[in-house]
Amino acid sequence: MRPDPSSFSQMGVIEPKKLNALRVAGVSDYSYADADGNPQSMDLALTGGGGRLKTVDLTDPYNPQPLATVKDALDKEVVSYPYDITLNKETGLAIVSTLSAIQVVDVKDPKNPRLINTITQLPNSSGATTPEGSPAMIPIGTIPAMAEKDGWLYMADQTKGMRTMGINTNDIRVYNESNIQVPEIGYSKGGEDDRRYYVEVKYEDPDINCNDDDLVGSMVIKTRKGAVVNPLPGIDHPTQYLLSFRKGSDEHCYADLKKTITSPTNKRFIATNFPAADLTLTTVDGMAIAPVFGSIGTKAIFEFSNRKDGRLMRRKNIPLEKLIRIAFDGNRDGKIRFDDPEDKKYTFWVNDDHDTGPDVRNAEVGLFDDDIYSSASDANDTEVDQINTLRDLEDFAQVHIQIDEHARNVIKFLTAPHDTPPPVFSYQLQFKNVNGTNPSLNLFEAVTDGTKYLSEYKTALLQLYNKRIVTIDSVNVSDLPANVLMGTGASHFIFEGKSSGTGDLTISLKSDGVDIEENSAKLDLKPITWFYDKYQVAYDDLAKRVLTSYTTRKGDYQPKNNDYIFYVHGWNMTNGEVEKERWAETMFKRLWWSGYTGKVGLFSWPTLEGALTFDESEIRAWNSSEAFKNLLLSGDMTKYQGKIRLLGHSMGGIVSGETINKLPGPGIVHTYIATQAALSAHYYDNTITEKSLAAKIPGTVITANIFGYYMSGNETSSDKPYLSSSTQKAKHINYFNRLDFALSRGDEGYAAWELNSLTRPDFPYSYVPLGSIHLNGLLPLYLPDDRYEVFSRIIQSRAKAIGAVSSAINNFYNDNNKDLKVLFDYDTKHYSHSRQFRSTIIQEKGYWKAIMSDFRLTSSY
Repeated sequence: MRPDPSSFSQMGVIEPKKLNALRVAGVSDYSYADADGNPQSMDLALTGGGGRLKTVDLTDPYNPQPLATVKDALDKEVVSYPYDITLNKETGLAIVSTLSAIQVVDVKDPKNPRLINTITQLPNSSGATTPEGSPAMIPIGTIPAMAEKDGWLYMADQTKGMRTMGINTNDIRVYNESNIQVPEIGYSKGGEDDRRYYVEVKYEDPDINCNDDDLVGSMVIKTRKGAVVNPLPGIDHPTQYLLSFRKGSDEHCYADLKKTITSPTNKRFIATNFPAADLTLTTVDGMAIAPVFGSIGTKAIFEFSNRKDGRLMRRKNIPLEKLIRIAFDGNRDGKIRFDDPEDKKYTFWVNDDHDTGPDVRNAEVGLFDDDIYSSASDANDTEVDQINTLRDLEDFAQVHIQIDEHARNVIKFLTAPHDTPPPVFSYQLQFKNVNGTNPSLNLFEAVTDGTKYLSEYKTALLQLYNKRIVTIDSVNVSDLPANVLMGTGASHFIFEGKSSGTGDLTISLKSDGVDIEENSAKLDLKPITWFYDKYQVAYDDLAKRVLTSYTTRKGDYQPKNNDYIFYVHGWNMTNGEVEKERWAETMFKRLWWSGYTGKVGLFSWPTLEGALTFDESEIRAWNSSEAFKNLLLSGDMTKYQGKIRLLGHSMGGIVSGETINKLPGPGIVHTYIATQAALSAHYYDNTITEKSLAAKIPGTVITANIFGYYMSGNETSSDKPYLSSSTQKAKHINYFNRLDFALSRGDEGYAAWELNSLTRPDFPYSYVPLGSIHLNGLLPLYLPDDRYEVFSRIIQSRAKAIGAVSSAINNFYNDNNKDLKVLFDYDTKHYSHSRQFRSTIIQEKGYWKAIMSDFRLTSSY
């Protein structure tokens, strides 16, 4: 039923301030695809007014909605004062006539309309030509009215009569290296037989030759509408443009785009770097598939122009499709992305230690450790092609390599049986651009993607069965077996650094020994000492005292932030400085894999070695606090102050606690975690009731409780615990094991610390209760000057060591205290007293995750 003209009424209105429309064209049931590719439909209009062109949704005539303003290739709003507008829902194009031009607008996406062409000249209808033979062009002039049908534009002109112009427009969809679609490229002009265009190719690489021998190929097209022909299994390329290359007088390289085999409407092209000889295969529809550009790793500027009048339609700078990719987890977020620049570079350590442990592949049991007496390096064990032990896995990082899906399909097709011998494809790895260094690594196939080999026992065990694939360096070219790369998606590998150096880890794809493509990612392999600082305080044997100064060895590693964790070791660290350094390195590695992005430092103090050196080492621990305090207040630490964390292990708890006690106030150390700390709990809290062995045996304790009531030792006095004020200068947290082998008697514990306290005073020291006199032989000791000697040689502890106390401690952050037995199954064996630095990263992941949390550190993962 037709509407009655006499009853027309206003339905919907858009205020002029929102839409100033003097000209309008509209279509109903306009089909388009939304951002997710889903088909949609609307009643669409294009309006012109106020110098702008805008799309409008008229689906609800009572509530018309402005959608978007037409923009050009530079994303600027197009200036337009239209005389007339046509809109074609079949082609998705709008034609706008203005004072002196025809504007072609692409409205395939109504919410993102784009100007794709402005036509200001037409060939002279007389057929006149220029001296060079090109058609003579005349201004298009003013077109007050026009109509469009079947690809032809009929233009009214009061002085020149009716003129026609072909606008049957095709477009090419261009996809970049990451398969991201770039703006559509439109072109038009002339009839079907005249539709010939050229592509101008400007290379960044000046060595690329511009001739058919080097750049022979075809532009492969995918049709979005109509029948689809698959020339190669798994590759939907139904048609092509043949290209012929030549160098112009302007030194630009031109690729003439010949007529298509079929006549597609909407297309995209895919550039490939395969050599023409490999891809010249005749398919069922008679097409010969060849590469667009036969060069390696270049970038081209494509200028799509009208061949007849030379008008530039669109220019786009895009990289050629990368057939092979390589990347690391450069930003340490747990994901490897080939298109992320941060993942194209990585810094890691050389696996230069010797990890030991049982062969779990053969169900052996035993303890894992770092052999501090061995000079062997796990990465240089040429007799073993497998990873020796679970502990060694923390010295391995990920690298991914991917063969593009398009390339994989082509390779599979080309290597299938044919009448002629198929090409032989190979993959090679080498370090390039090493600048005088010699980086090398051992490569293993990963069991799975990600870092489960560091967190899940089953995955880690399976990883031990994988043999080394290849060793890669800068001198030799190493072949990578094709079978490890031809799976779906990325191929996953792990590697260990074999020798230090910096270079581009380069993967090359070859066909019959000829390079097709190569890709690389920068890898910087460093000695582990490069990653952390070491500050060492020495002992003056002649003067019999600990120095208050320290020596410095700074690592060059530059972290992402100013967080700083100091490891302060305990007593009886063996083999000189080696065990101290190895445990600091283990701490750094396990923090690294926990997502820590700050700095690590080792504070090395002069502990003695041997079972009978505990008390003498304790004196050294107390005295080392002066040098540590000086360090924390030094210029080296200025930028870290307020973000410094201390992890004091065993007797390192004395060094750490007294250092904080000496600081001028808060704001320097953020948090201190005392882990299995070997000092009396009464140093912090004299109300602790967990008794030491000495306190449990009547008549054994003969000394005053100076730890808890400093300096009088009188339990009825108002004196406070010696270290109680330090809890006001930093957050304190206690990691304890009630049955620690070294600290508490427990059920099976050795109770070395408690037995040592029980047997004090040491010979020749003594304590005289009357007058609370402390003697070294016949020489009296005075507080506070001689307090460290009194603490270490004379005073017995009534309470357990803080590292064996489960009670809440006054002014500690007790909600954060950790029971190592309950949470992480630390037991009564000697090994558990320092298991976090030994064992495997899989078993210790909970401990280091807790450290990250209690230090209030954010993980990068």
